[in-house]
Amino acid sequence: MHEETAWILYLAPVVFPLWWCFICWLLSMIGGWHRLTQHYRSETPPSGFRLRSQSGKLGWVSYNRVWNIYVAPGGIFLSMHFLFRFGHPSLFIPWTAIHNAQEKKVLWGRYVRFRVGEPPTATLSMSKKVFEKAPDHILKAVSWLPA
Repeated sequence: MHEETAWILYLAPVVFPLWWCFICWLLSMIGGWHRLTQHYRSETPPSGFRLRSQSGKLGWVSYNRVWNIYVAPGGIFLSMHFLFRFGHPSLFIPWTAIHNAQEKKVLWGRYVRFRVGEPPTATLSMSKKVFEKAPDHILKAVSWLPA
């Protein structure tokens, strides 16, 4: 190997992780995760029914099979797969913060698109399965949930 290119091998273990962290942070800023963190950051361990490796969309950013979602009586816990967690702390979104939910059919799946917060902080789309796992008393009390 040429000495002129050997420095790449030495820098790669440092540069690649820094670049990965920068991209994760940038996606959190573009999509709106950072804004959600200001109001809905969760320091408590998630509880409820767990749905692993879920896909969804936050603002302009699509997250494919990297969300872990917990459906709890008080709301939805949302966290990222550990490889993508930089810039994406865990969130807890109460049911009362979810507004204007609409069911959408996308190719082979059904998603629910909704706004978070009032005034809206972000727009989220996630699988209808999340809402199907909501506790019965939430489904009865909250009229916006899709049938």
